[in-house]
Amino acid sequence: MGLRHLSVKNYAIVDQLELEFSDGMTVFTGETGAGKSIMIDALGLVLGDRAQSSVVRKGADRTSISAIFDISDLPKARSLLKEQDIDLEDDECLLRRQISRDGRSRAYINGVAVPLQTLKELGERLIDIHGQHAHQSLLRKEIQREMLDEFAGHEDLVTAVRQATENWKQISTELESLSGDPADRESRRELLRYQIQELETAIVSPDNLLSTLEQHKRLANMTRIAEACQQADILFRDEESIISRLQKSISMLQHISDYEPRITPIIEIMNEAGIQLGEAEIQLRHLTQSLDFDETEFNLIESRLGTLHDLARKHQTRIEALPETLEQLQNQLTLLENSEQRFCELQEQQAAAHQQYQQAAQKLSKSRHIHAERLSDQITKEMQQLGMSGGSFEIRITNKDEGSPSINGLDQIEFLVSTNPGQDLQPLSKVASGGELSRISLAIQVITACGKGVPTLVFDEVDVGIGGGVAEIVGRKMRQLGTKRQVLCVTHLPQVASLGHHHFLVEKENDQETTWTRIKPLDDDSRINEIARMLGGLKITDQTLAHAEEMLKKH
Repeated sequence: MGLRHLSVKNYAIVDQLELEFSDGMTVFTGETGAGKSIMIDALGLVLGDRAQSSVVRKGADRTSISAIFDISDLPKARSLLKEQDIDLEDDECLLRRQISRDGRSRAYINGVAVPLQTLKELGERLIDIHGQHAHQSLLRKEIQREMLDEFAGHEDLVTAVRQATENWKQISTELESLSGDPADRESRRELLRYQIQELETAIVSPDNLLSTLEQHKRLANMTRIAEACQQADILFRDEESIISRLQKSISMLQHISDYEPRITPIIEIMNEAGIQLGEAEIQLRHLTQSLDFDETEFNLIESRLGTLHDLARKHQTRIEALPETLEQLQNQLTLLENSEQRFCELQEQQAAAHQQYQQAAQKLSKSRHIHAERLSDQITKEMQQLGMSGGSFEIRITNKDEGSPSINGLDQIEFLVSTNPGQDLQPLSKVASGGELSRISLAIQVITACGKGVPTLVFDEVDVGIGGGVAEIVGRKMRQLGTKRQVLCVTHLPQVASLGHHHFLVEKENDQETTWTRIKPLDDDSRINEIARMLGGLKITDQTLAHAEEMLKKH
């Protein structure tokens, strides 16, 4: 789960870059100015950062960055894709960003063009970049609340509050639909009674309505019916009628049937046809004789049909649908006539639902206060080990203003931090130092790593301003975190680099015309040389190589 592949083309001083990532802790090292942060900047763009046309490499038309993530165990990310009607294959999600030299930018998820905001929303579920505020979910209060709830493990209390809130909202919605001036409700009842009586008088019954429509259709087309019957009757007139000719043909075939046995079944069919034609002749004659256009009846039906048309227009429906309209109005009247009793019932239910919410929310709040103290103490201890001696961490919980129930309960939750002794606590988002913010984030992530947080964590400035034993502790904490999450770290300290499960080297190359950056994975021997360089600078001795090898063997 996490980042699996990153592809960068024509970005800044990168012409082309393809990186494969694994689980655990991955470190990126290199000379100062080699472009170690390019990978992180590129990730920021593919996660929805705003881009300038200046990022396009000289001589190229556009920058293209794509990243593949495994989201098999990320329900929130999968839910977002489903909301956007984006297909997901093999639990992999492909994010792609293109920036043109003219400043235009395009974003894609699994090949589907999406707004940049959608890319950003998905990116916040996939990666946290520590050391700068972009993509750092820990700075958002809703994420801080979720982390505390996950640390507390009181999912049953969170669910109880959510369900109580939804119950209260459902009751309140129905209550609102029944509220208002009683005089207005009485006027509505009177109107419904009038409309129902009007429709009942005109319709009588659905069968009666259907009969009226059929009668009108028959009388309106009486002339055409009579003419068609007269034309059809020609078949049965005179000696050349169809029946007469059929009988002659049957007689002729009977005379030769002794010579050809296959003629006999044909004669039988023709005899049956003759019987059917004779019956048709009788019924057609009876129908023709019974045709009688009653102008008075037609006028009455026309008048009734006009009334039905008027009603259909009034209710904005078809004549055939008027019975259904009548039923709907009758149901509305029934509900309205019972509304006073229902209104009182709902008021009682709303009060009970609000009380149920308060009880559930107070239980959740009590649990949050207990676990906030525990979590604050543990994170504070972690901070002491990460070069912030005398610093402290506190989770502040305050009650919201009384109002409607909220699915998140009664509490406002905020992470506060002080990085130096005597310094006032301030919101995590106000921490000025990128290095301190990274180490605070590392402390929080180490303690809460078993939760359902963002799967990939990037630390860019975590080792700024530290060294020696603290640097090794920072490295060990990230390695420990790498057993639960995917950790990517840009570092200039050998103590941190030696603790990575995987190691990439960032190098800058150039010729007389251009400069470019390369990033390559290191094998064991190459890694010893890179750690030795970080230990000894330009001059690498056998002693520094031995020291580097010893550092790597310790892990």
